[in-house]
Amino acid sequence: MINAYSSINSQEALFARMAPYVTNMNREEFVALTIFTSYFAIIIALFVLILTRLYDSPSRHERRRTRWVFKLLAIGSLAHTWRHMLSFLVWSFRSYEDSLGQETSGLPKMTRLTSWLIGSSLFEQAWAAVCFGPFNWWWSQQLCLYTVGAWTVFLVVKGREHGVRHIWAYMLLGQLVAISVASNLFYLALILRPTTPDPKLRKSKDAMLAAPASIYIPVLLSLATVMYSPHTTVQDRTFLCNLLAMHALTFIPLITPPISGPLPRISFGALTAFLSLLSFMLHVRASLHALHSISLNDGDISSLRTWTTFASNAWNVLHAHHPAQSSI
Repeated sequence: MINAYSSINSQEALFARMAPYVTNMNREEFVALTIFTSYFAIIIALFVLILTRLYDSPSRHERRRTRWVFKLLAIGSLAHTWRHMLSFLVWSFRSYEDSLGQETSGLPKMTRLTSWLIGSSLFEQAWAAVCFGPFNWWWSQQLCLYTVGAWTVFLVVKGREHGVRHIWAYMLLGQLVAISVASNLFYLALILRPTTPDPKLRKSKDAMLAAPASIYIPVLLSLATVMYSPHTTVQDRTFLCNLLAMHALTFIPLITPPISGPLPRISFGALTAFLSLLSFMLHVRASLHALHSISLNDGDISSLRTWTTFASNAWNVLHAHHPAQSSI
C-alpha cells in the first residue's frame, strides 16, 4: 500500500511538473510540432529547389563520370551526417526525460514529444555540445572558419561566374543539413553549367577580380564571431546570440548585389590570402589550447607521448564523445 501510494504521488508530481505543457496542450503542441516539422519541410524544399535547377542545366549530358562522383559524395555525406543527427535527437529526447526524474512511459506519446520540443533548445543544445571543450572546439572551429570564410567567398565568386541561381539555398542547406552535402551539390552545379558570368558583372572587368564591401565586410564580421565564440557562455545568452549572428552574416554576400559604396574593393586574391592566414592563426590558437588541456607529467609538447594523446583525444571527441560532434 505504501509503495502504491508513493507511486501515485510520483505520478502526480510528474504531471505537476509538466503542467505548463499539459494545460495549454493544443496551442503549445501546434507551435512545437510546427517548428519541428518545418525544419524537415524546409530541408525537403531546398533539395527540390536545388535539384530541379541542376537538371535544368544546359550541360546536363556532359561529364557524366564527374557528375556521379559528386552525386555519390553528396549521398554518402547525407547518410553519414543524418545517422549521427538522428542519434542526437534520440539522445536529446532521452536526456530530457531523464532530467524529469520520473517515469514518463505512462504519458501520451504526443505529450512526451511536445514537452521535449518545448523544454529543449535543440539548436543551442547541439552547438553547445560541439563548441564547449578544447577538442570539441578544435574540430568545430575548422568547420566554422571554412564555412564563413573560404566557402562563402567561393559560393559568391563561382556561383555568379557560372550563373548558378539561388546560391543562398546552398548555404542554407549546408547550415540545416551539412556543409559536405551542400558543397558537393554546388560542385555538381558548377560542372553542369558553362562559365557565363552575370550580365551585370560582365560589364565590368574588375568586378570579377575584386570583392566589394558587400562581400568582405560580412565575411570579416562572421570571422569575428568565430573568434569570439570561445569567450561566450550559455548562461548569459552570448553564445546563442553570437551563434545566430555567425549564421546570419553568411547570407549577406549571397543575397545582396555586389556594391561597395564609398569603401574600396579588395582583390579576391588578397582577401583569400588574408582569410587563409587568419584561419591558420585561429587554428594554431585552438590547437595550443587543446594541447595545454592535456594533463601530462612532463609537460613537454614536443614529446611523442603528447602528440599521441592529442590525436587520441581528438579522435575520441569526434567519434565517441557526442552524436552532435560526429554529425559535423
